[in-house]
Amino acid sequence: MIRIEKSFEREIVVDLMDMAKNQVPIGFDTHSPHMHYRRMPYGKFGVRIKTPEPTDVVIRLDNVVIEHRRIDPGDHTISRTADGKSFVFAAPGTRITPAPAGESKVEEPTASPAAEPTPTPDFLAPLPLAPSHGLVIVSVRFVDVKPEYGPELPPDDFSHVCLQMNEHREHLRAMAANLRTVVASARIPDTGDFIVADGTKPATPLPRRTCCCAPDRE
Repeated sequence: MIRIEKSFEREIVVDLMDMAKNQVPIGFDTHSPHMHYRRMPYGKFGVRIKTPEPTDVVIRLDNVVIEHRRIDPGDHTISRTADGKSFVFAAPGTRITPAPAGESKVEEPTASPAAEPTPTPDFLAPLPLAPSHGLVIVSVRFVDVKPEYGPELPPDDFSHVCLQMNEHREHLRAMAANLRTVVASARIPDTGDFIVADGTKPATPLPRRTCCCAPDRE
């Protein structure tokens, strides 16, 4: 899970969800640039967000906004657009057929002037990014900033998390290409409770290594 540190020692937790298995997919993180890679099969996916405060959320897939909403404090998994369509990670070149629409209705012209289109907020505008496939960008900000002492402050700035989805083969290629910048796993603290195969306790704590290729191996 990716932790985003916000003001006044609060944090928001973000990650992807494989909706077919209802679990967070395995992957690895890199620095220079800071990116989160996830091994995701083609199909439905979601974004899991855990927040302590009301939060504005914008989700982009390949720089197209697929959902934006305000969520309450708690643990949420967002996997559908406002009109009920599932988030789908498809193979390159795959065309997703939209649901059949109802019969069109021709409206008679009226004398009333047409309503002006609502301007798009700045936070929903496309980001200056290169073309991509399977890149999910999650932007989050607290609706209100409430310090323990003092007046309520306006919403803070959006924080962005970049999550690159890759199917199995592409995930292995990405791992090989970014091996030098992979963020190492944190060492497990020495609590004295670790036992090796022969039943004895090791003299030093063992580092935890998570395999990004097989979910059942550590």
